[in-house]
Amino acid sequence: MGTDQDRDTNNAANYGINATLRIRKHLPPYLFTGSDWDESDRVEFALANPPFETEPPGTVERVLTVTGSKTIRDDGGPQVVTCFLDGDPSTQYVAKIYDGAKYPLSDPYSSGRGYNDCMSYADRDYNIEAWAYRTMQPAIGGTFVPAYHGSWTFPAGK
Repeated sequence: MGTDQDRDTNNAANYGINATLRIRKHLPPYLFTGSDWDESDRVEFALANPPFETEPPGTVERVLTVTGSKTIRDDGGPQVVTCFLDGDPSTQYVAKIYDGAKYPLSDPYSSGRGYNDCMSYADRDYNIEAWAYRTMQPAIGGTFVPAYHGSWTFPAGK
């Protein structure tokens, strides 16, 4: 069994330059609360507690190719990458990947114990941002906020 740091190094390859991910449309879950978890291995916890399942709105599958990383923090959270879709590098996109294994077990912004659940942190962040973009798009999408191309998901690599 490796340490969290070893696993982070190995998982980083999942979203490295030229990594390709088969993505499908996804509806974010509704608002929820986290759970209590008092263990120290967040990758093990993430694997044992996958994200909330929702019904996908369709079966359309696309291929996302990562071209770079915009994530500069080391304290966890969404991974921000530049990418293109379906082998066409002429249009570049920015994507956020909400991978619970990249989140801390405890909430860095909480003065108390917090949820201690990296998967709930990832789902919470994804949920809030996806619903915000969905509601802003009809009025100001592509003007005051970036254009939103929907929520997508992919299976985690083994």
